[in-house]
Amino acid sequence: MNELEANLVREITTPVADVRTLSIRGLLSLQGATLSELRRRGVLRSGNSPPGDFAEYLFCRAFSWNQAPKSEKGYDATDGEGRHYQIKSRMENPTRSRELSTVHPEGFDFLAAVLFDREYDVLRAAIVPSKVVEELTTLPRRRFTLSDRVWDIDGVVDVTKKLRRLANRLPVKTLSPPFRPPSARFGGRAVL
Repeated sequence: MNELEANLVREITTPVADVRTLSIRGLLSLQGATLSELRRRGVLRSGNSPPGDFAEYLFCRAFSWNQAPKSEKGYDATDGEGRHYQIKSRMENPTRSRELSTVHPEGFDFLAAVLFDREYDVLRAAIVPSKVVEELTTLPRRRFTLSDRVWDIDGVVDVTKKLRRLANRLPVKTLSPPFRPPSARFGGRAVL
């Protein structure tokens, strides 16, 4: 086990708080604190769902893309040659659906998509030409499904290993200041 892996094991096995003992407000407070810290570290940049922002973070760092302004319509990043990328993600879910949110192929050159498991590990990732996206998008909802067959289509690039390597190399840091459970922040009173 290398030092990075040892630090990760140490961090995730160090007891911080037993979430089963937290109240509903305590859980929501913990989530809010977590999202605020991820924004402070530059991993999240919006109030959108964390998987989408994390996908943008990974792709832009893995391929040295420039993130588009948050309000940009149709694409999320550009590469050094001016090509536009729309970045999408999907979390593993009980229905096993891989349908991505609405896509507009006319606004980008490539779709960069990643599938995460519930712990944000990269399951699969691909860069898909907009032409392929357009051919496989279901109307009228304009949804694209990232099925296993997508990786077999000409022009689709499997970037799973590259994104997985980057995600596994992300710095492991302890929170500063140290995490205090919600009850400690409210004068020791139970949080409802």
